[in-house]
Amino acid sequence: MSIVDEVTPGRPDTVPAPAVGMKVAVRNRYLGTWSAGFEVVALHLDGYSIRRTSDGAVLPEVIPFSDVREPWSPAADWEG
Repeated sequence: MSIVDEVTPGRPDTVPAPAVGMKVAVRNRYLGTWSAGFEVVALHLDGYSIRRTSDGAVLPEVIPFSDVREPWSPAADWEG
């Protein structure tokens, strides 16, 4: 897989793609819930390489674009 500078397939133009180094939340593929505590290491044609910030481990699989988003604060979720 090759790393590219700018890849945003499947994302509307109004939603910025997470950039390398950006803190993100990742969707749990078993439960469908979101977990914060990750950061983008690299962009690929089919997703992101992600690092867990707690121990610095890079996840072994490329995570699809749809399973990565900017983290949010709990207070922001309650605002309308």
